[in-house]
Amino acid sequence: KAVGFDGGGVVGSHKSVMPDISAAINLPVDEIRAVYLKYNRLANVGGRSYQEVWKMVLDELGKGEFSDTVNKLLSVNDTIFLNENVLNLVHELRDKGIRVGLLTNNTSYNGEALRKVGLADHFDSFFVSAEIGYQKPELEAFKVLFDSLGASFEESAYIDDAPSSLRLAGEIGYHPILFTSYDQLRKELISLGVLE
Repeated sequence: KAVGFDGGGVVGSHKSVMPDISAAINLPVDEIRAVYLKYNRLANVGGRSYQEVWKMVLDELGKGEFSDTVNKLLSVNDTIFLNENVLNLVHELRDKGIRVGLLTNNTSYNGEALRKVGLADHFDSFFVSAEIGYQKPELEAFKVLFDSLGASFEESAYIDDAPSSLRLAGEIGYHPILFTSYDQLRKELISLGVLE
């Protein structure tokens, strides 16, 4: 009855800045990501900027002196790329009477950037974590999404490229789809009977 989509990594994306930060501060991406995930809620829900969050990450990693370098890398990362194949799939689902929504862990600033490129116009519902006060994988974030689409968790699927965003799907009750490619996504939606 309803399908939710992640914004970054599924229907739209920024170029990943993590490899560039890794090269600049000479630490492995996995080590940086582990610390970043401890703080990203402050930007996604808490109203902090990504610059503030990255300063905390760098301080914890003992790399505070790279703050200006990382800020420059973040500012270069403002271009948004839309996945036209996935957006066409969104419209195909809507044409079949499936309600579709977008839920992204992001700042209000980036939410506005996504709206400016017209991304919200493709969906029945459009939610940014900083604007609703919850982020994936929290139950409340998915409740906001699927309630807006008029569907129970059991009637819903959610697509994300980050396993961490889907990790509570079994407890919550929606069907998780880990996005790896457009072709894989189509096959999975066909196997669920959502597409033919």
